[in-house]
This record gives sequence, C-alpha cells and structure tokens, in this order.
Amino acid sequence: MRVPGVYGRLCGKKLNPRLQTIYDTELPLVDCSEAFLGQESTLIDPSTPWWMEIGFGDGIHLRTQLQRNPHVHFLGVEVFRPGIAQCLKDLSQNARNQLHIFPHNVHLLMPRLPKTVIEKIFILFPDPWPKYRHHKRRLLQPEFLSQCWKVLKDEGKLIIASDVIPLIHWMQNNLLEHQGFQYVEGAYSSDPLEWPAWPCDLTLSTYGRKAVHKTYFIWKKCLKQMHV
Repeated sequence: MRVPGVYGRLCGKKLNPRLQTIYDTELPLVDCSEAFLGQESTLIDPSTPWWMEIGFGDGIHLRTQLQRNPHVHFLGVEVFRPGIAQCLKDLSQNARNQLHIFPHNVHLLMPRLPKTVIEKIFILFPDPWPKYRHHKRRLLQPEFLSQCWKVLKDEGKLIIASDVIPLIHWMQNNLLEHQGFQYVEGAYSSDPLEWPAWPCDLTLSTYGRKAVHKTYFIWKKCLKQMHV
C-alpha cells in the first residue's frame, strides 16, 4: 500500500513549556495510534456513535462537539503538534473519555478502520494546495473518498468546509463523479453568491474565523457505489 507523505509543518515554532508539557503528558492518555497501527483494532464499538474530524487544527470545533454530544466518541486526526496541544489544554475528564487522537498521517489510519462504523466525518478547511503540480496532495482524491465511503455507516455524513473557490469546485466535482455520495445540504456550487449562511452547529476554528468568504457542504453515503 502506498501511503502519501505528510506535507507541511508538524510543529512550526517550538512549543512553549506549558504546551510541551500538555503534549507530553495528555496526548498519551488519548493517543489511539497503537490500537490502529498494531493488530486488528477493537477500539471502535459499532453500537456506540463515533464521529471523526480529519485535520482538527486547534481543536475548537472538536472540543465544542465533545461538549454538545457527550454520548459520542470522537476520533480526531491531526499531525500539527501545537494544534494537538491546544486541543488538549484544560480538557475535562468527560471530554477526555470521549476523545481518541491519531497524531499521524490519516492515510495510515483509513485502511485500518472497520467498515461502516463512523456516523460523521468532518473535514473543515483542508489545505488547498493551490499550485496545479500540488493538486495530487489534496485530501479528497477519488481513492480517499472511497475510503470514507467504506468507513461511514449507511447514510453517514461527510461534512466539508472551505474558503477557497477553486478547491471547492474541485472537491464538489470529485464527489459528483464518485457516485457513492448524495448531496444533502450546504453549497452545491462554487459560486459564493449561491452559498448558504454558515450553520450554527459548525463552530469555527481560529482559521475559519479569519476567512472572509467560506462555505460548507454535506454529502451522505448512498449505496450506488457498490464496487469501491
């Protein structure tokens, strides 16, 4: 299996002492790497609701969802260490019990997830990789969409957000061509004049709050794509 590389920063500036301590002491309590990279994982109980956020940044959206949905287990994927530390800062014990962090390349995780176990996958403001020669680094490639399709429950939702018009157009085209997903709500085109209001249940990260124009779109898993 070829695993795409991790592009971009893992750390950036050196963590300050407090964040470094949080990263060193809190991450091991919620790190699910061993569960998925070792033998076949039994971490995910299909009878329990599981949601997933890929690239949770500073964790503001993820933490809000933890507070609003105490019955849900969350699988958070992020490689940027300062973001992980911010997400874990002053986390309550209840939230810590719900949270499982995979601090590695998401492409290592997806093939190891059980089929049809995730109710929602959030991908909010993924890296746009604007240069054409870097488009192959964009996340929502057809193969990755097929992996999302496999791990989502029937009619499970893929919730995406972006502020980059060319990327929005590219992602929507890939979803249309895949045929395993059906449009539910949000933006259906890449024209900002047609974008709906931002939903109140999608809390904005620091990056999202800075975006002048942004939109979201939700597609659900359908059973048309049977051979992915």
